Amino acid sequence: MAIKPIPGEVPWEAAVISTTQWRGVPLREVLQAVGVQAEAHYVAFSSLDETQFEGETVHFGSSIALEKAFSPDVLLAYAMNDEPLAPEHGFPLRVIVPGYIGARSVKWLGEITLQEHPSTNPYQARDYKLFPPEITAQTVDWSHEKPIEDLTLNAVITTPQEGETRAAGPTRIQGYAISAEGTPVERVELSIDAGKTWTPATIVERADPYAWCFWEVIVSLLPGDCQLIVRAWDASKQTQPEDIRPLWNFKGYMNKAWHRVHIHLF
Repeated sequence: MAIKPIPGEVPWEAAVISTTQWRGVPLREVLQAVGVQAEAHYVAFSSLDETQFEGETVHFGSSIALEKAFSPDVLLAYAMNDEPLAPEHGFPLRVIVPGYIGARSVKWLGEITLQEHPSTNPYQARDYKLFPPEITAQTVDWSHEKPIEDLTLNAVITTPQEGETRAAGPTRIQGYAISAEGTPVERVELSIDAGKTWTPATIVERADPYAWCFWEVIVSLLPGDCQLIVRAWDASKQTQPEDIRPLWNFKGYMNKAWHRVHIHLF
């Protein structure tokens, strides 16, 4: 459901996500080897990549709290899917921070710094923050709000896609669901009557606590226009919000409302 434009941003919709297997060195082993002084509370990463941020040339950078950095799953990765890390995925070394948004998994890693405060890199300090709907690019105060870190519960329909035409009758609906760290997806439901009733889907594959799970359900659809709606529930009994409007923000981040797909049956 479109609410307002997000000027200057790319509307990724539901497609910019993937899952893979990584191989690398746990970051905590490196930190333990070099030693961590008492005043260090954050681990900052600087990329060899150069980019333009508001007309200034900067290296992409980010940081995570020291506690997260000592998680055994945070890696300095050099291989992906049992092959050497490809240039487009961050060769020769990248950070992998499971359970966090991709902006924290810095590619083309050039430097690691232990410091008292979060990174001042503009992609940490002035981007990837979540603001309420009334805040705009003209009124934003970047010193407010914490940077986005944790992923949130979400479910998406991947098949069929928006605007697709299909034959009426039994129809297989498929998609993925993902959740925050420590609260795995417990169930996924599909509605074809605007949320009045829900049909449980089958979770057909669940590879890793940090990865998405795949779900599917077969429903009988009548000829005409149809809106498919999906929602997920996690192990803490939390579900997704129905309405996207309270979630809207001028950057277009973290849309976790019910996912809706409109199709036509003949």
